[in-house]
Amino acid sequence: MSDVRPRETTVGPHSYAVADYGAHVTRWAPGNFGELLYLSSTARFTEGQAIRGGVPICFPWFADGPAADRAPAHGFARRTRWRCRSYAVQETTGLLQAEYELRQDDLDDAGRESFPFAFTALYDVVLAPAHARFTLRVTNHDDRPFAVEAALHTYLRVGDIAAVRIDGLDGADYVDKTAGQVTRTQSGPVLLGEEVDRIYESTADVIVRDEDRGHVVRVRGLGAPHTVVWNPGQQKAEATADLGPGEWRQFVCVESAVTGDGAVTLSPGARHELEQQIFVTGA
Repeated sequence: MSDVRPRETTVGPHSYAVADYGAHVTRWAPGNFGELLYLSSTARFTEGQAIRGGVPICFPWFADGPAADRAPAHGFARRTRWRCRSYAVQETTGLLQAEYELRQDDLDDAGRESFPFAFTALYDVVLAPAHARFTLRVTNHDDRPFAVEAALHTYLRVGDIAAVRIDGLDGADYVDKTAGQVTRTQSGPVLLGEEVDRIYESTADVIVRDEDRGHVVRVRGLGAPHTVVWNPGQQKAEATADLGPGEWRQFVCVESAVTGDGAVTLSPGARHELEQQIFVTGA
């Protein structure tokens, strides 16, 4: 198995990293803010394994799929090498732009068997000093319709989850996966500490306030009927081999998602676009 480490890019005081494997953004570290994405200290950079942290792409299903019968978890996109169509920096603006492509022909036998449809997935990445944009466009090139789920599984780095408050979801219904898919309604801000695994029916901007680091991060999803908020909590984190000791306190995942009853059925020739925009400011 080959090494799949990302290419590191420095633009002035800003540091970025993207791997062709999974079209996986692993670092977004503007000079003014430091590391904005969490990457596990024990992340695996080996073909066939998912990279823990950064911005994994979940596609063409989320988790184990709508019927809970799909593998690998979160689909094959994050475990497959994508074609890099362009990769460029703008020295004057401190901006990195990259474009990746994944086709049915790029999949191994298991991937083609699990998703036997002709498709193209294009993924555009923009990393800048105060904002980022991730855009996934999926087109059906088959002569049959197919359904897809997708999510941009962003690991936001925080100082300590005890000092984090997540606004923007008050009043939204959500499926609580820690309680056997029970549907609840959010009341007030989302606070972290124990395991959180929720799929919100919300298209509103999500605001992550990190008092420890003095950051405010706004996450906006477009073409995404759901927002996922996830942190494994201590017990699950300790049982996860590729999470560094105690590091579960250093991140929260806020994901723009098309999943479950929000899955999209694409007719032949149709396309769906999922986009996540992230803006960061001081407190």
